[in-house]
Amino acid sequence: MTAPPIMMADTNKIKMKFAEFEFPSNPQTISVKTCSKTQCHELYSSDSVVQKICDKPTVISGSGKFFGDNAKRNCLLLTRLMKSKNSALLFARVHIR
Repeated sequence: MTAPPIMMADTNKIKMKFAEFEFPSNPQTISVKTCSKTQCHELYSSDSVVQKICDKPTVISGSGKFFGDNAKRNCLLLTRLMKSKNSALLFARVHIR
């Protein structure tokens, strides 16, 4: 299930942050994809019940470009954080339309 695009509110007043990395400028849009695993159980009364088994990982994506003197450095730092096996929080002030 994919939610509608999330628009960043006050685009550069409150910076988006992932782990210890603070974005120099926020992306225009972010996409959030969530998914759950379910199982259907048939009952003796010929009805069925759907049970949620677990949540699958949430996938958050966005687009944008780094620019300025630190563009390459920022890209490498963010890439290293995203490839690490450690989990981290993503902080962003958003509104959903």
